[in-house]
Amino acid sequence: APGEAEAELATLNARGYIDAVITDDVDAFIFGANTVIRTSNINTDGDHISIYTSQTFQDHPQVCLTVSRIFLIAILSGGDYSKGLPGCGIKIAHTISLRTTLGEELYTAAHTLPRQELTNYLNTWRKQLKAILLENPGNILGARYPAIAHAISCKFPDLTILQYYVNPSTSFSNDIESINIAELYNCSLTQPDLSTMAVWCEKYFSWYSNGSILDRFRSRVWSSICTRALMLPSIGIDVGIATHVLGNSYNTTESSRPHILKINRASLGPGPPSKHPNVWGYSVQIPTYLLIQSTLSKLELNITTAASTKSLNWHVSTWTTKSTLKYCFQ
Repeated sequence: APGEAEAELATLNARGYIDAVITDDVDAFIFGANTVIRTSNINTDGDHISIYTSQTFQDHPQVCLTVSRIFLIAILSGGDYSKGLPGCGIKIAHTISLRTTLGEELYTAAHTLPRQELTNYLNTWRKQLKAILLENPGNILGARYPAIAHAISCKFPDLTILQYYVNPSTSFSNDIESINIAELYNCSLTQPDLSTMAVWCEKYFSWYSNGSILDRFRSRVWSSICTRALMLPSIGIDVGIATHVLGNSYNTTESSRPHILKINRASLGPGPPSKHPNVWGYSVQIPTYLLIQSTLSKLELNITTAASTKSLNWHVSTWTTKSTLKYCFQ
């Protein structure tokens, strides 16, 4: 992405290239996203997934948030680009967004006015905001907030911050219209390149130099790689069972599924019992030698000396749904 990842993904979502944006950042809606999936933690959330849509935000009677209102909340209470107006929390900002037209007016002005005209307009807009905080007309805020009103400076809101929100740099921006968007995002699901990831992690984190790369990949990367590999097109039940029972490798190409060392008893998952998991699956053990080989292949070292005897005998365990395993051997 030429700019913020959330802005790029939100634009792709708005234009129908992707179904949703996975993030904890509400800014995705300001950038135009229609659907956001909140990042989940399997240990605390189990198999519960939180999905938010811009339409639901707008229709919910206690929320009633449009893009322009979320934009105003970010400007007043703070976001990724600024700390907002001192003393103004989300609750006050939300109330102002609902009971005034300041959000709609500011959003439209930031989108349509040239920089000098926008600068002039903000003088009037600031006076309106200050009057609302000082006078609480019609008791729309429930109280007066003079401290917040006096914190409004002549430079609030910052013009650059406004433009970050309303005109983010994406692959669809006017200055890079020559990019073939359809070709850029005409991609298929592929396995991540472990060796390239390892080189990147060594460059920025020195994981190989400090001797932690295999431990870190084992705990953070390999299980997901194995799960994704299990979802590749079927290898056939006869070959799959023979591979599992006889302990042979199916083949050695990078696109093949990992050799399953052991399938443990079925259990409900993912996540702990406290989250009431309701999906049947299995804990699958997979040997790691080929994963080690692939991870270290571009680091210019001897695998047998870099990986201890203990690590060469490792296996990774990943919880896999029953339907995934069934798909594997169909």
